[in-house]
Amino acid sequence: MKTKQKIQFNRGHASVKYLIAFLFIACGGLLLARNMQWITVPVYDLLVSWQAVVAVVGVYSLVRRHLVFGLILLGISAYYLNDQLSALCGTDMQAFMLPAILILIGIVTVFSHGGKSRDHGYGRTPEEFKTMNYTSADGFLHSENAFSGVRQVILDEMLKGGSIQTRFGGSIIDMRRTDIPVGETPLDVDCKFGGIELYVPADWTIKCLCSTFMGGYEDKRWEREENPQKVLVIRGTLSWSGLVVKN
Repeated sequence: MKTKQKIQFNRGHASVKYLIAFLFIACGGLLLARNMQWITVPVYDLLVSWQAVVAVVGVYSLVRRHLVFGLILLGISAYYLNDQLSALCGTDMQAFMLPAILILIGIVTVFSHGGKSRDHGYGRTPEEFKTMNYTSADGFLHSENAFSGVRQVILDEMLKGGSIQTRFGGSIIDMRRTDIPVGETPLDVDCKFGGIELYVPADWTIKCLCSTFMGGYEDKRWEREENPQKVLVIRGTLSWSGLVVKN
């Protein structure tokens, strides 16, 4: 069953290059600061983490006037950084995050430039781009996402496998309306500078075989009653990214 497919392309490579260069320079500077003991190890671990990178990309997206996408990334980052910030500051930071995000949106809206393009609408130019390509056909999931946020619901009767590729974006895949056959069902993921959320039934057994670099995986399902005969095998790479499983 084909769910949706959408592809939009344009330029933006120069600004992406500067963003990636900034991330590497910032990481090098923070590593030097840690080695010189200018900052503590907990602060370094907080700043050099996939959550912090997602936050930077979110701010960058807000500056580029991609407000919805930027908010998605900031929300993901704030959710996963709450415990670390609370432990570091000695208080619950969740009470401060929403006001901070709202203030940031207001500042970006006031100071970001942009007008009405004749052909592309408010704040849009031919140079801005995002790429989305997500389908589900014959029981196989295929999702590609760059510089955007995607939410996809799988409606196939039986999921036989699939692949998810995310670059500087957020992907939410809902599998609660499908099922997997007895045995192992492979799901290949490749996520860089982004986040993936998988919603799966509580009785699926999840086996994560992903290699991570400055990333993480977490199974946050509650009231799990895993069936050992139905196994979803998640394999691939998570670079400066996070993958979370929920129900």
